Amino acid sequence: MKKIGSSTLLAVSDAGRCRLFHLDKTKQLVEFQSLLNAEARQAEDQLVTDRPGRGHDKKGSGRHAKAPRTSAKETATRHFAKSIAAELQAASSSYHALILVAPPAFLGLLRHALDATTRAKVRLEIDKDLTYFGPLEIQCSVNEVLENS
Repeated sequence: MKKIGSSTLLAVSDAGRCRLFHLDKTKQLVEFQSLLNAEARQAEDQLVTDRPGRGHDKKGSGRHAKAPRTSAKETATRHFAKSIAAELQAASSSYHALILVAPPAFLGLLRHALDATTRAKVRLEIDKDLTYFGPLEIQCSVNEVLENS
């Protein structure tokens, strides 16, 4: 019967927030840090204040707006994934195993942002959004996945 280990760090995140957990002496999951991405809660037009660039048609005198390759929200989400990866890397000496819990799209961004040392410590990835669950519900969900793996 597998369960979360005492030297395991649990990162539960989505595009808006990341919660970091570890087990205390009584084997209960405790949140010790929370990171927020305020830009994830803003509308696209609040993140970009200027109008898109303009271009000329190859033939004729027409002009048109050029859409950016990525939206401001996508860029903010990528930056947030990188900041989480940096936090996990900075704390890497304090844990031996890492469990990542995030929705599928954000889990992919987070996985890509991790450095090789931190990526080697990943023991389990769960593609669910558990950020709004309490510590006990998160612990039960993760232990259930561990038991079934």
